[in-house]
Amino acid sequence: MYYRSLLFTPAFLSNKLESIVKFGADLVVFDLEDSVHPNKKDEARILLKQQLKNINKYNLDIGVRINAIDTLHGIKDILFIKNELKIMPKIIFIPKVNNPFILKMVRNLLSSEENTVSFSAIIESVKGIENINEIAKESDSLIFGAADYCADSGIEYNDTFLTYAKIKITSAAAINNIPSYDTFCSTVEDLDKVKIESEKSHKYGFAGKAAIHPNQIPIINETFAVNKKDYEEALNLINNFTQQTKGFEVKENKIIAPPFVNMKKRIVKTYLNQKH
Repeated sequence: MYYRSLLFTPAFLSNKLESIVKFGADLVVFDLEDSVHPNKKDEARILLKQQLKNINKYNLDIGVRINAIDTLHGIKDILFIKNELKIMPKIIFIPKVNNPFILKMVRNLLSSEENTVSFSAIIESVKGIENINEIAKESDSLIFGAADYCADSGIEYNDTFLTYAKIKITSAAAINNIPSYDTFCSTVEDLDKVKIESEKSHKYGFAGKAAIHPNQIPIINETFAVNKKDYEEALNLINNFTQQTKGFEVKENKIIAPPFVNMKKRIVKTYLNQKH
């Protein structure tokens, strides 16, 4: 499944499921990490457990972001998910992934024949970017954490620096045939900025984008959606290519050649894997 919008919200708000459904996010990620004060994390787990019992009443895909596994709360999160959750989230988001061994360990601890949970590496450090190809091999998806990445590098938040990291992430995801998701836009009032950032993310090759406020979701969904018309046009071009006798041809003012066909195949794949 490819998600266009991933709404990150504190686990404390899991008791607002009925309202959250109306926001229209493809995936809602309940956060046990940064948005929950250390003194409240145990309470957040209890509340999340109670609310997930009712999740089947809603047409809602759920993810959970745990704490870093080299912390006490990260260990508590893993034990909580393994021993107490009766209904597993679709995706477990693992922060501070610097190497593939972190993913292997969490997968070994939480995977079982009874669940189909997937694991997403949050890339938010210089070391994570430099190890991105090996990390992608062990992950079911990648998501960029720009704020922590800048803090780790000591470089002020700027497009030029972030572009390098984003291209590394989307390239690694493409090589390993998994989706990647861009970081959230830090403004909730300036929707023009949300739109600009979303369009850039799409051009970089991300499958979707994180959100931190419901206002951001419609713009993100619209930007990353592959509509039925685009899907059918892509199919048509692919079919024309399979029927032509030349490797390169211009038909209806469109170039039909292997690179362009491969791009259309990605559109078809995205459409078939997106949540509709």
